[in-house]
Amino acid sequence: MKILLLDDDERLRFNLKLFLQDEGLDCCDYTNAEDALEALANDIFNIAIVDIRLPGKNGEEFIVAAKNMVPTLHFIIHTGTANYVLPQEILDLGVSRLAVLHKPVENMHIILDAINSILP
Repeated sequence: MKILLLDDDERLRFNLKLFLQDEGLDCCDYTNAEDALEALANDIFNIAIVDIRLPGKNGEEFIVAAKNMVPTLHFIIHTGTANYVLPQEILDLGVSRLAVLHKPVENMHIILDAINSILP
């Protein structure tokens, strides 16, 4: 399994990537949607963990573009926006409300549980 991690918060991205790697997962991290989309065009990922507020394209725009590129890609939204609600367009792509995690996630195993719940 390979995970694409998209977040512009360097410290959070670094810590989450290390945690996922320590759990035996292959994880590549990106600071913006444009670079992450380029990576999707050149590599195979199973899950994308996506922040919503990003420079350039936001996380929702990334999800729409990524799902068009890789229909089998699954998503976990990892946002600092406390009142974030999934728009219908994202729900229609198969992203579950249960896949929305709010920062800070104090127990990183919650993210691991979300990953395990998405894949068969």
